[in-house]
Amino acid sequence: MKKVLKKYYLNVIILLFGIFLMAVGGVLFLEASLGGDALLVMNQGLGNTLKVEPGTAMIISNMIVLSFIFIFFRKSIGLSTLLVTVLLGLAVNGIASLNIIKGSSYLFINILMVLAGVIVGGFGVALYIYADLGLSPFEGVIIFVMEKTKKRFFLIKIINDIVLFTLGFIMGGVIGIGSIMTVFLFGPVIDIYLVLLKKTKLIKQKEVKHLDEISIENES
Repeated sequence: MKKVLKKYYLNVIILLFGIFLMAVGGVLFLEASLGGDALLVMNQGLGNTLKVEPGTAMIISNMIVLSFIFIFFRKSIGLSTLLVTVLLGLAVNGIASLNIIKGSSYLFINILMVLAGVIVGGFGVALYIYADLGLSPFEGVIIFVMEKTKKRFFLIKIINDIVLFTLGFIMGGVIGIGSIMTVFLFGPVIDIYLVLLKKTKLIKQKEVKHLDEISIENES
């Protein structure tokens, strides 16, 4: 761990900033109350079921999935895996408790909040990917299934999102126009950020690449 921190300290800083922005984006989605991405909807539903805050639900779900990949797909675990598991949920709870971000009674304002969530949260996800210090627990599961089934990333991701949306909805998570917006906008926004980040050459990257490129390699 110390060697990783010393050699890739800038990667770690970028990762931490990315987690913070992901948390801000998550709170924007939650406060807008128009739905969010599949993972957020699932965690919102889990929090509703367990009577805990969404951030706490994130920690619980990540810990459960981390246990799975620790047994079956340990090679996907890195510093990002551990930090996302613990810090993302704590950051969401902390930012929400400040009451700086609040939803509105006007639909237009809430839609703008969702857009802000996509822009800010998407940049956070791009920074997390760019830091290249491991996969988040849920992404580890997606790559594990992809390697076992030899199917392309986007197909496994679609199935994964359908399952998470369904589970979240059943448990009381909110699915709405915000969810539709994230489905169509999140991917392209993150991809644009990644292209721009790679051009900056801020850090020495070990193997940063688009996740869908991994699936192409596995098919060759």
